[in-house]
Amino acid sequence: MQHNSQTSRARLALALAAFSAAFSAVFNKFALGQQMHPIWINVVRLGFALLIMILLGIIKPAGEGKAPLTRRTRMLSALSGILLAAHLLCWVYALQLTDALAATTIWSTYLFMAALGSVLLLHEQLPRIVYLPMALAVLGVVICGNGMDSGSMSGNLFALGAAVTYAAYLLCGRVVRRSTDTFRYTMTVYSVALGTLLLCALLLRVPTSGFNLISLGSTLGLAVFSTLLGHSMVSYSLKSISATTVSTVMLTEVITGPILVFLLLGEAPARSTLIGGAVILIAVVWYLWIDIRKP
Repeated sequence: MQHNSQTSRARLALALAAFSAAFSAVFNKFALGQQMHPIWINVVRLGFALLIMILLGIIKPAGEGKAPLTRRTRMLSALSGILLAAHLLCWVYALQLTDALAATTIWSTYLFMAALGSVLLLHEQLPRIVYLPMALAVLGVVICGNGMDSGSMSGNLFALGAAVTYAAYLLCGRVVRRSTDTFRYTMTVYSVALGTLLLCALLLRVPTSGFNLISLGSTLGLAVFSTLLGHSMVSYSLKSISATTVSTVMLTEVITGPILVFLLLGEAPARSTLIGGAVILIAVVWYLWIDIRKP
């Protein structure tokens, strides 16, 4: 009975994460529309997220395991924070320079990059057939860029960068989470990411234009929906639901995100994006089907 209850809570958490993640592109687009710089968008977003986590920690201290961070896990957590900062920055630049469908479908290729990283770094095994959907996904990325101007092509490259850094971030997290509780890990990661982005903003003397009620409300939405209800609920659901199922459900953002951007902001994707995005989605579904059928 207890196992069924935990699974039910995990499924509810996963559904909440998928719903919340769909708003990431919209909130980023709103903030960008106020001329807020991508670095400041993520600095304020992480600042809000950390503040909320600290308040929640004071009200209700985490009851999960309290294994201290070792030197190795501290270093990996710090690396995760730097990778998260790079991922968030690439993601916002991608949304600024290309359409939402191109950005989200290219980002979805992180699945393949994480799989390759697992083989190269964690010495996990992959059936040879999975390299076929990987190659198909590369073709989809190329099609997305066909006929685009230099700005949109740059956006696609940033989306690819977001995929690479997100895959590396997940791999670091997979190692650290074996011995560290979620709250301690995420507090460390978000703090390092915030420090990294804030340092970049100060060193590059990034202008502080665009700070108003709309942009601050958008970054608060990113903190609550995308960071806390998105990332945190995914981590919680992984306790009782397989990583393949979680990845499959979270990839609904590839569809829901661009739909919300179209409905709320009127941004329609280009024809090449529709074709290339469809190819990438086919590749992702093919890969997940192979993964599910693995013995």
